[in-house]
Amino acid sequence: MSNRIDHGGNCALRKIGAPEGWTIYAWESLDDGSVLYRMALERPPRADGCRKWNTDQGKAVAVSQAEVAAEYARYEAETGKCGECGGHGERWVGWNRNTGHKYAPCCKCGGSGNTPNPTLHPHGCSAAEPV
Repeated sequence: MSNRIDHGGNCALRKIGAPEGWTIYAWESLDDGSVLYRMALERPPRADGCRKWNTDQGKAVAVSQAEVAAEYARYEAETGKCGECGGHGERWVGWNRNTGHKYAPCCKCGGSGNTPNPTLHPHGCSAAEPV
């Protein structure tokens, strides 16, 4: 189960007013700490299952860390769900070849899936504890 939300990607799609069906096909880190997202309309899958995009009609947009933080806050305000786990209450902590993916309660919301308590530090410890 992938419960990680790409707030930067969502912000990029929102910035260009991407129509339905547009997805991100590439991204790269820029020197100033922002991320350049490349997006386009996804074509129907090929016979071999490979995904392709109409890159000649695509767009690219840079998203700063401040914009990602604003998107994170917008998501929590609009949905009432934790922006870290997407409301699932779990975070991915590892993988084992015998048992598969491992999850633990989300540190940000304490496993509730709801918008976190503002008195908790972003890493899940109380504000009085060092990180």
